[in-house]
Amino acid sequence: MIKYQDLLQKSRAYSLIYGDIQENMLSHAYMIVSEDNDALEEFYKLFLITEYCENHCGECPTCKKVLNRNHADIIHIEKEKSIVVDDIKNIVEESFVSSVEGGKKTFVIHGGEKMTTGAQNKLLKILEEPPQNVVFLIGCTNINAMLPTIKSRVKKIQLDVFKEEDIYNELLHFTDDDNKAKVASICSEGLISKAVDLLYDTEYLELYNSAVSLLKELNHSSEIINYINLDMFSKTNIASTLDILMLILRDVAIVKKNKDLVLSKHIMSDIELLSTKFSTASCVGIIERIEKFKKMLYYNINNANVAEQLLFAILEVKFRCN
Repeated sequence: MIKYQDLLQKSRAYSLIYGDIQENMLSHAYMIVSEDNDALEEFYKLFLITEYCENHCGECPTCKKVLNRNHADIIHIEKEKSIVVDDIKNIVEESFVSSVEGGKKTFVIHGGEKMTTGAQNKLLKILEEPPQNVVFLIGCTNINAMLPTIKSRVKKIQLDVFKEEDIYNELLHFTDDDNKAKVASICSEGLISKAVDLLYDTEYLELYNSAVSLLKELNHSSEIINYINLDMFSKTNIASTLDILMLILRDVAIVKKNKDLVLSKHIMSDIELLSTKFSTASCVGIIERIEKFKKMLYYNINNANVAEQLLFAILEVKFRCN
């Protein structure tokens, strides 16, 4: 089984791989890049069944061997910590051994960014003069950790940042709660695994609703004390609260100009109401302040202090710009 299969098969990344395979132009080495590690893991599976099964059906004996990781010609290199020179040395030696099943041999390097400099240099030698019928598939969540020489010897493919609508449709495979699926897809930043995590995070929807209520109801500085100790500003939740507030204010800023660009369409009435309380300029000003508060959290500034400054900033910018 491949999670997110419908979504991944529609991706630009997959269309590039599929085209290479169909035209018998498969490169000797691919680097698939995405900060979404869970999606990367599923993409490897899709790549492999497309490479090894003509029908990429997911059901035949070949596909089952691929998905169960017991195909003799597919070698996975997966380490919890660093991938070192000896790990790559084993790959190099194995790459010159003939295919067991008479086709291509594929080496899947999970977490390519975990390769030490020495390991990458060792891999570089085989990438420069690859054996016939050998494919290297390198997954990478941080391309900056890869040597320029490695990046120049592979075909780099960026896994898509998915559209909110496509993620929403994929989430409906996991839940029948339409509202949760909408919130999770909106807040996912285009990452399917983040969307799924949010879908099962029972507190996140509550944070979202609390953020809407805060913007609707906070009108005076004397009310700030009532908000600072709320769960939405706890050490665990404040970072998510800031992200949600930015998302909502972004929608409020644009709703009067173009409703079609609003992401939070499921709360359109609230967005329109908030647009009567916050001008576009005030939304932009608050978002700029929130970016600064996020940096304060990064440097371990007390969350209650950040919450207090945030609430004062919302009131200040709101009344100064309106």
